[in-house]
Amino acid sequence: MKLAAVPVAAGVLLAIYVAAFVALPPGVFYSPDEGAKYLQLRTIGWDGGLTYRVAYGGGDLDPTYRFYPTHCRHLDIYPLPLPDGGVRLQWPIWFALVTAWPTALLGLRGLYVVPLLSGWIAALLSGWLAAIYDRRLAAWAILAVGLATPVAFFSQTYWEHTLATALALAAVALLAARDARPGVAWLGLPLLLAAIALRIELVALAAAVGLALWMTPAASGATTRPPRWWLRLAAGALGLAAGLAWLAPFIPFRHVWALSELPDYLRGAVAKLPHLRAALVALLIDAPGNSAPALPEWTRAVAALAFGAAAAAPFLPGRARNAVGVAACSVALVFSATLASHPAPYMSVHGLLPVAPFLILAAWALPDALRSRRVDRRFVACLTVLYLVCGTALQFIFTIDAEGRYRTGLEWGNRYLMLLYPLGTVLALAGITAWRRATDGALRQLVTGLAVALLLCGVQSGLRGLWVLYGSRTLVAEWQAAVARHGPLVSDIWWLPAAMAPHFANEPMFCVRDRAELAEWIELAAAHGVETFTVATFRDLAPPAAAAADAGRVPVAGLRVTRYRLGGG
Repeated sequence: MKLAAVPVAAGVLLAIYVAAFVALPPGVFYSPDEGAKYLQLRTIGWDGGLTYRVAYGGGDLDPTYRFYPTHCRHLDIYPLPLPDGGVRLQWPIWFALVTAWPTALLGLRGLYVVPLLSGWIAALLSGWLAAIYDRRLAAWAILAVGLATPVAFFSQTYWEHTLATALALAAVALLAARDARPGVAWLGLPLLLAAIALRIELVALAAAVGLALWMTPAASGATTRPPRWWLRLAAGALGLAAGLAWLAPFIPFRHVWALSELPDYLRGAVAKLPHLRAALVALLIDAPGNSAPALPEWTRAVAALAFGAAAAAPFLPGRARNAVGVAACSVALVFSATLASHPAPYMSVHGLLPVAPFLILAAWALPDALRSRRVDRRFVACLTVLYLVCGTALQFIFTIDAEGRYRTGLEWGNRYLMLLYPLGTVLALAGITAWRRATDGALRQLVTGLAVALLLCGVQSGLRGLWVLYGSRTLVAEWQAAVARHGPLVSDIWWLPAAMAPHFANEPMFCVRDRAELAEWIELAAAHGVETFTVATFRDLAPPAAAAADAGRVPVAGLRVTRYRLGGG
């Protein structure tokens, strides 16, 4: 595409994102993390300074938090009051603060404005980076990142992944241009700090950036700019350290705890090394369980071999490059297409590559990029490889358990390595250009067809992800409508308050673990004059007959919603 196509690609992508934004039901959430982040938003206020008050619609009836959702499962995703009057928060406060103003302006739909615009901006920045390799790739990069990677999915969720990714990409773009624009490149460091403040796992990017800067010195002949650049870099590093020190009081308990346990995590990582191969398959290809598609184990092993061979193919000699590359990409395509079109419904995909298989073509850009005389091309290529290594290592340390299993919640692709989707797509576009340039005739047509098929498979996966979002949020909206206006809601489902977080924040909603605790709650409710209440469960959670009488049952898409009247009246 010509550079003039860039505004068209940007406009088309924004229109698609806005259409999805309008179509998806607001006010209910796909992941408990999203709902809990909304509760965090409701908890944080401003009154001459930051104030904190837990958003709990049942607080008047349950001031001691006896039936708060954390009671049902030992999790701290929900804001928790502390004895000193403060509040324990699971995540940094910055995302809540940034999204507060569009939410105040647009209501619940405003929650998704920042993620949507951030995903769109991340796609635009990808076009900027792609132009480093070939200006004609810019528009393709915008569409590929925006439609054929999980950026599309996370742009429609109340998560800070796209915002952190956009900030990190801006930092990468500025640092890549340090040879041409040394006066402004150092501004990438505060952007990198902002990205880390949002997503702590991006400390792996900081490590990768430092190594990439060291491995890609400025172009020869630039005798005066490199020293000045390194002075700016040193000043920026000091600023980064000062910024981290300033952020220290805002680091949430979860991160403080993880840092305090770091020696144990590192020792555990050494003990987990025998499971490294299985862990890499889970992180990069597919992890079974947790609402993921059910696949035979051998298919994951074959897919891992295929993706590995496809990545190694560009470095093979002679005809083996093309033979291995075509065969491996074909197998990777079949696995990814099978995943995207799996007939059984599923809620999440955990591997990095199959959800965006086009990324495997990034390997074909590395030989030329790493030999290039241009600093920006070498920097982006080095950074992508180093971040893959550093980010995967960090995940191995913190998210892989002692048996080599990947512990994660609902997601679409590997959200802890989100930055690799735009970076990998940029290199993949440069890679397919390099591969086509090295072939001709029928082989070139075959290579082009494979690349297009891999890209379309990513689009198919992205569309399925949006459909999963629509189905999930529509279902929860039905549940929320079924329980509204029928008195307090009691449930044994720990994540239900987060799924319908606005209802939980405004209306009395409680969590119990079993019938005995339900009886205890009924005593509390009766003492407060409650006459009717609703029970929502996936199993039998009928209250004691002597304490309540059935007043009507409404089955809603698998959820048992039953209304009761106290005293049998």
